[in-house]
Amino acid sequence: MQGCEGFIFLWFCVIVCAVNKLFKRRVNMIDLRIIERKLDNGIPVLMVPMRGTGFFTHICAVRAGSRYESPKRNGISHLLEHMMFKGTKRRKTAHEIAVELSDMGASNNAFTNNEFIWFYVDALVEHFARVADIMSDQIINPIMRGSELEKEKLVVFQEMARSESDVGDVLGDMIMPMLYGDQPAGQNTIGTREAVASTTTDKLRYWHRKYFNRNNLVIVVAGNLPPENKALAILNEFYADVPQGERPQMPPLENKKVERVSVAYKDIPQSSFVLAAKSFPFGSPEVPALDLLTTILGKGMSSRLFREVRENRGLAYTVSSSSQQATDTGFTYVSAGTDPSKVGETIMVIRREFANLLEHGISEGELAKAKNMLRSGFSRLSESRSSVASSLAMEFLYSGTFSTPKEEMENRERVTAKEVVGLVPKVFFGPNLQLAVVGPHKGSMKDTLFSSL
Repeated sequence: MQGCEGFIFLWFCVIVCAVNKLFKRRVNMIDLRIIERKLDNGIPVLMVPMRGTGFFTHICAVRAGSRYESPKRNGISHLLEHMMFKGTKRRKTAHEIAVELSDMGASNNAFTNNEFIWFYVDALVEHFARVADIMSDQIINPIMRGSELEKEKLVVFQEMARSESDVGDVLGDMIMPMLYGDQPAGQNTIGTREAVASTTTDKLRYWHRKYFNRNNLVIVVAGNLPPENKALAILNEFYADVPQGERPQMPPLENKKVERVSVAYKDIPQSSFVLAAKSFPFGSPEVPALDLLTTILGKGMSSRLFREVRENRGLAYTVSSSSQQATDTGFTYVSAGTDPSKVGETIMVIRREFANLLEHGISEGELAKAKNMLRSGFSRLSESRSSVASSLAMEFLYSGTFSTPKEEMENRERVTAKEVVGLVPKVFFGPNLQLAVVGPHKGSMKDTLFSSL
């Protein structure tokens, strides 16, 4: 027994030592090497070789989306994304594209947001050339058949119906026009039924010619890659025929009169809400401190909002805080779900936490904990080829520059407690704060909730 106890004690000492070291040192992040090149026709390419995987991610992203659309065309970028899977000059049908990708065990998809359309494929490195062939064919040579367009409109209408039944999507569709008003920045990416229904193949072809050009897209490949020269030669071969063109200008933001409170009736047992405010654009020097502020407020089970709203008062199952950035704007938000009769109380508790943070500040220990959480997130990102490729493509489209997860974390390491607290009045106080609620509420609820702001 003594030998066994000694062995257990030895392992206990090893574990204690390891835990102590973990808290004394920083989580090691992969120091990624990002290779920036241009194809012969000028298309920017970012390559990120990553060891320990047999796969790679290929992304082609284009500056387009609802920020570029008039109300009559709202949804055309999203519809175009769908139609670019419906066949090309060389692959006549959607089925041909799907079969060719599935034959090599690849996965693919695309999405549209307010500033870009995004296509990606994950595959084994041995299929690098085949993936470039398929992706470039979709980008350069989509066929816009009228019969396929009418069928795909029906698919988009079903997507709209699904979104309208999802509380999170409904809140997202409510809060954007509340933040930005009647302008492209406030539009829904999926579009309106009227605009989608009126879209023709000629309009889609025009939209494709305008945005899918060599001055308006970026290619990112990350993971297990061929040697640099070989990878570039393959990309040069297949993307050579991307047409010349100009980078379209996104309409500038305007100051619009907006609602402060919006309530959508839905016959559901719980009310969900988003408390949001315009904040800072991508690349703003305040973003690192903002990340720490939202982490302290509402990331994880030890955050201030989780502790006060859920643990101390039992008002919500989940409550969280985050922010989003775009080229020229951004917003910060808190979201939660609660009993319909407790919405006003929950909002007051959240606002009281804003005030407590501003009045009492944050400790160095709390700041260190938040930095540890962000460090873990950036470390996980640096180990995922798809996450690395996605973040690089997004950053390049927003700003024309890029940075590694390690560099992003270093920016956050330099943030002080004073800088974090200094953002609270800029974001969470004054007429900047807006509220969207979905639940079983009548019209009179709007006035009641307005008083909680």
